[in-house]
Amino acid sequence: MRRVGLVALTIVLLFISAGLGLLAANQVYEASRLLSAVVVPMNPMDATGWQRAVVLLPRLMLLVLLFAWLGAVMVWMHRYTQRAAEPRRLWATFARVTLVELALAAAGWLVRFGLPRLAG
Repeated sequence: MRRVGLVALTIVLLFISAGLGLLAANQVYEASRLLSAVVVPMNPMDATGWQRAVVLLPRLMLLVLLFAWLGAVMVWMHRYTQRAAEPRRLWATFARVTLVELALAAAGWLVRFGLPRLAG
């Protein structure tokens, strides 16, 4: 019975990590949208090219983020199943992964909401 409980806990922690990873990826994507509008120089003679670049760069970033998220979920699944036998190691791994995800989400949130406040 204890083994079944640890496997269930591992699955729940994996889903929580995957959800937090998506949240962090979304925040970084939104931050990249803002940064591409600010960083890409606008040519008044070619506003359409600027608009295409501002739209294309975040979309490419989104693809990179989604592939990185998929790879991370595979790594988390492997790590979590390795540590499922020992709850202390499982919780330590989950805590480290959660801290990294929350740091990424906070950095994206800071760029997304903090940068316009600094400029305004």
